[in-house]
Amino acid sequence: MKYSIIVPCYNTASTLEKTVNSIRNCGLKDFEILLIDDGSKDKTPALCDRLAEAAENVRCIHKENGGVSSARNLGLREAVGEYVWFFDSDDLVDSGSMDRAGQIIEEFAPDMLMFGMSFDSYVGKRMYQRLELYYDKEALMTIHDVDSNLSELYRDNMLTPCWNKLIRSSILKDQCVGFDPNLHVMEDLLFSLNALKHCRSIYVFPRVIYRYYQGNGSGDERAAARLKRIPDLPAYMKPFEEALSGHQDILNDLFFMLLRQKISRQSPNEMKETAQTVCASQYAKQCRKTSDIRLIQAFQDGRYDDLFRKIRKNRMKAKIRGRIKRSLPYQIFKGTTVKRVRW
Repeated sequence: MKYSIIVPCYNTASTLEKTVNSIRNCGLKDFEILLIDDGSKDKTPALCDRLAEAAENVRCIHKENGGVSSARNLGLREAVGEYVWFFDSDDLVDSGSMDRAGQIIEEFAPDMLMFGMSFDSYVGKRMYQRLELYYDKEALMTIHDVDSNLSELYRDNMLTPCWNKLIRSSILKDQCVGFDPNLHVMEDLLFSLNALKHCRSIYVFPRVIYRYYQGNGSGDERAAARLKRIPDLPAYMKPFEEALSGHQDILNDLFFMLLRQKISRQSPNEMKETAQTVCASQYAKQCRKTSDIRLIQAFQDGRYDDLFRKIRKNRMKAKIRGRIKRSLPYQIFKGTTVKRVRW
């Protein structure tokens, strides 16, 4: 079998069937779909069973709840395809959009194929915004080529997700590359970096294929909730420092992105606790961007109340902008916004 498409499922009964249908029509041939039910509490287990019964190339595995990383790891162990593709159970892929990707696999047989993706924002069933991320150069690269262009690939969000990649499964299994279930955020990025180390050839395909679904909930709020479980952010960065050795610019960008998400829902007293570990870290000493320097300076000066008020003001502005963009009159006037963005 050529491809194993691994779909962790947790309480996604309302979206899973549409996701599976989009995969079946994406243009790949000779594939299996592995539905990993991660202890769902809704109708997802029964739906997984029904989808598996209806199609020979759909398999369902039920497990106790352990999180998305454990579900992906189980799917990887069970996969029989030459390549694996990790897919979320509420996302989509356009019909026929993987035709060329399959041709590239047949022609060049890379260890990894990367392609572009979009963040699709919805109100109910209506999409109001699509943000596209992709690397604009098509190339067959060695790992040394990738290392030389790592900052650009990271900027274009080619590295961070696992869903925009087809990866040779034997490499992942032979080298014991999997997802760390102890990580709360950016586990996809660490997985991708660890997988890349063992790839001799990487094909970068500048086409937007994967459609990441963003519903009415705030992604920033979910990220802040996960980051709340990380008391020492500099210590959390240790495995990323090893994987990104020699790329301090990416490490700094990653750290300050996570730091801003972490403090975005913190009180002044919580910011003070965060600052204690941050100000003593290499990131406080090595930051180069003006915005990062200002944030560290505010920490060092103890201006937590000022930071809190500024963040709350910016959140309110963003909330108002979001409500306007999601409103029906705005959509009638403007239509769906589609634009390319940098990570």
